[in-house]
Amino acid sequence: MEPYIVIAILAGTLTFCVLGYWRYDVVAWASLLISVIIGVVPINQAFTGFSNPAVITVALVMVLTNALIQSGIVGRIVNFISPIISKSITLHVFILSAIAAVLSGFMNNVGALALLIPITLQTCYETNRSPSLFLMPVSFASLLGGLMTLIGTPPNIIIASFRQQAVGSPFAMFDYFPVGGIVTIAGIAFLVLWGWRMLPIRRKPSMSASSMFQVKNYLSEVRVLEESPIIGLGRKDLEQWIEGDIVLIGKMTDEGVLSIVKPKERFLAGDLLLIEASHDDARSLVNKAGLEMASEEPDEAALASEELGVIEAAIPQNSPLEGHSASSLKLRSRYNINALGVATLGRPYKGRIHDIRFQAGDVVLLHGKASSLRDEVIDLGFLPLSEQGIPVPPKQIAYLPILVLTIAVLLTTFQILPVQISFLGAVTVLLLTRTISALRLYNTIDFSVIVLLGALLPIGQALDTTGGSALIASSVVSSAAYLSPTMILGVLMIITVILSSMANNAATAVIMAPIAISIAHGMNISIDPLLMGVTVACSSSFLTPIAHQNNTLVMEPGGYHFRDFFKLGLPLEFIVILVAVPAIPFFWPF
Repeated sequence: MEPYIVIAILAGTLTFCVLGYWRYDVVAWASLLISVIIGVVPINQAFTGFSNPAVITVALVMVLTNALIQSGIVGRIVNFISPIISKSITLHVFILSAIAAVLSGFMNNVGALALLIPITLQTCYETNRSPSLFLMPVSFASLLGGLMTLIGTPPNIIIASFRQQAVGSPFAMFDYFPVGGIVTIAGIAFLVLWGWRMLPIRRKPSMSASSMFQVKNYLSEVRVLEESPIIGLGRKDLEQWIEGDIVLIGKMTDEGVLSIVKPKERFLAGDLLLIEASHDDARSLVNKAGLEMASEEPDEAALASEELGVIEAAIPQNSPLEGHSASSLKLRSRYNINALGVATLGRPYKGRIHDIRFQAGDVVLLHGKASSLRDEVIDLGFLPLSEQGIPVPPKQIAYLPILVLTIAVLLTTFQILPVQISFLGAVTVLLLTRTISALRLYNTIDFSVIVLLGALLPIGQALDTTGGSALIASSVVSSAAYLSPTMILGVLMIITVILSSMANNAATAVIMAPIAISIAHGMNISIDPLLMGVTVACSSSFLTPIAHQNNTLVMEPGGYHFRDFFKLGLPLEFIVILVAVPAIPFFWPF
C-alpha cells in the first residue's frame, strides 16, 4: 500500500504546483508533512534532504552567480560585442545566445540571463532592433547552456546526487558536456538560423527605462511660492499632507541637477521640486499647497544624475515581493526608493502605482540614490534588467569572483575536492575579502528552491525505498516491452519534458530520477543513459512562460504573449529530443 501512497502524494504535489494556488515550496513542505504523518517518510529522516550535498551546492552556486553579476562583466561584454553585432540580426542572435550558453555552463542560468537582459536591451537600442527578436532566444540558450556542466542548473546537481546513491559516485563536472554540448549547439543553430524569424516584433528598442512606462507624461516641475503652507515642512510631513497618487522625486538645484530631498530638510520659498503625478493630481497639489507649475513636461533625463539613478527591475517567480505593494514594502519611507511605474501583463499600469500588488513577471521602474540603488534593489528581491546612472562595481574586485569560481571548477574537475567543498571555499574567500557581505549572501539564496529540494528529496527517496519507483518502472517496461532501450529513453524524455513544462524542473528531477533508475534496473541496462535523458529533458522548459523563471523574466521586456513560447518552444523541444536520443547512448551506452 505504501508505494501507492507515495505515488499519490507526489501526483498531488505536481498537481498543486501546476495549479499555482500556493507557492511550490509551500506545496513541497506540506507534502513532506503529510508523508511524515502517514509514515511513508520516517520522522528521523524528515529533514535529511536539507543535509544533502546537492542542496548545499545549489545554494552555493546561487551565491557565486550573484557575485559574478556584481563583478562588472556586463559593461565589458557590451563594449566587446557592440562593434560586431550591428552587421546582421542573425549574427546578433548568435553572439548573444552563445554568450548566454557559455555563462550558463558555469553559473545558475537565471543569473546568466540576469547578466544578458541589460546587454540585450542595450544592444537592441544601439542597432534599432526590437528586443522581442532576441530575449526569448537568449532565455532558451541559457537553459540549453546549463546542460553542459554539473553546476549549470539545479537538476544536474540533483541527478548527480541520485547517481551517487545508486552506484557510489556522482556525475563529474564535465560528464554532462558531450551530450549537453551537442544539444546546445543544435538548439542554438535552430534559434540563430530560423527561430528568431518566428517571433513577432512587439516592443520598440529603447535606451531609457522610463520611456516604456511613459513616465514623462506624469512628470511635473513645481515651484514653492512665498505664501505656500508647505514652507518649513519636511519631506515626511509633505508626504503625509498631500493627497492623490503623487511621488516627490527630488529637488532641482540651481544648476538644474536633481538631488535627493533629505528627511530633515525643510522646504523653502523658491524651491523647484520634481514630482510624478497625473496632470489632475499635480494641479490639485499646486492649488492646495501654494505652488506654481514651472513645467508640466520636464525632460525625463533629469531623473538620472550623479546622485540619483533609475533601474528597471523584474519580479522573479517565487520572489518574497509577490503579493506586496510599494506601500506595504515601505520603499519610499524605509529605503528612499520611488516606484515610478509598474508594467504588468505587457502594459504599463495606469492606477495607483504604490498600491498595486506585485506578481511574477511584473516590471517595476525604481528611482533612488545611485550609489546604493542597485544593491538595495537586489537585496529586496528584484532582478535588475536595465539601468540609468548606476555606477559599475570597482575595477579592483571585478575579477575576483571569476578567479575563485575558476579555481573551484578546476578543483572539482580534477577531483581534488567535492563540488560542495570547493564551492564553499570560493564563497568563503568572497566573504573574507568583503566582495560580498553576509547579508548579501543570505539575500541571494533563493530559499524557495532550497525548501523545495530539502522537502522533496526525502519523498523521492521514499518513492524508491517503498518500491514506488519500481512499480512505475515495471508498468513502463511491461507496457512498452516491444520497445528498444533507445525508444524507452525517448518516451522517458517526453514524459519528463511535459512535467518540467508544468512544474518546477528541480521537483521534476527529484521525481523522475528514481523512476529512471528503476526502469534501468528492470531492463537490466546502465542507469547513466536514462539519467542523462532526464537531465536534458528537465532543462528543456521551453513551452510556456511559467515553465522556468527565465521565460517569466523575458515575457514583459520582450512583449511576448503566452502562445509565443509554445510557437518557438515546441520545435525546439523536438530538436532537443531528436538530437539527444541518439547522442546519449553513443556517449553513455546501455
